[in-house]
Amino acid sequence: MLLNGKVEKFLAVARCGSMSQAAKDLYVSQPSLTTQIRKLEEEVGFLLFDRTPSGARLTPPQEPSCTRLWNVLGIFARGP
Repeated sequence: MLLNGKVEKFLAVARCGSMSQAAKDLYVSQPSLTTQIRKLEEEVGFLLFDRTPSGARLTPPQEPSCTRLWNVLGIFARGP
């Protein structure tokens, strides 16, 4: 399934819990992915991830939104 690049990157970081691992999975550099996530956060006007030395975790307010997004994408993937 083709996703908007921003959504794909957001979901990859959320799934992996790590910018580094998500970058590997997406075949992009970690600095590039981090920059793109920061730009996305600037666009939406709030932090999407809490960053720690051990990884990146969704901020608590974003967890329900991410779950809903995964559910919607699952519906599209299954088709009619």
